[in-house]
Amino acid sequence: MNVIAANIVIFIGCTLMVITGYIKDEKKMLRVQDGQMVFLAIGNLILKGYSGFIISVLALIKNEIYLAKKLNGLAKALIVLVAVVMTFIFNNKGLVGWFPAVTMAAFTYLLGIGGALGFKIVIGVAEIGWAIYDYSCGNYVGTAFDIFTIISCAIGVMRVMKNDRERNKNIHNLV
Repeated sequence: MNVIAANIVIFIGCTLMVITGYIKDEKKMLRVQDGQMVFLAIGNLILKGYSGFIISVLALIKNEIYLAKKLNGLAKALIVLVAVVMTFIFNNKGLVGWFPAVTMAAFTYLLGIGGALGFKIVIGVAEIGWAIYDYSCGNYVGTAFDIFTIISCAIGVMRVMKNDRERNKNIHNLV
């Protein structure tokens, strides 16, 4: 029964994740994402996915620090440090339980590198870790959304690369 209840709660969070894709205002997008993180945290807690719970709460805190314009190198380092320490203390899933903390660290430090292509690659790779973790916790709704995100990012990477090739071809033809 807990698995069903958790997956319903997580479905609400995943729905909010999809909605953020349609919001253009950064502040509104982050507020909706905060709601998403609350539902994902609750769902992970119900499933006893403590690493996922911790990372969801820290992502919410990171959003708030960002909105306050205080997300600097020190804040990022502290958030990642807290993620690692809390995962070390509460991880109940072995190696797989480290995936949320590792993906958060990678996402925190690699985001913004490589433009649209880099963004899609970072998101896609992070979602692979989340898909494995979510499945191990019984978060089947989250796993499905993770897989859809991975596919979407792969398509996005191919589109960006195709556009770059066409642009380079057009520039080459002009020269």
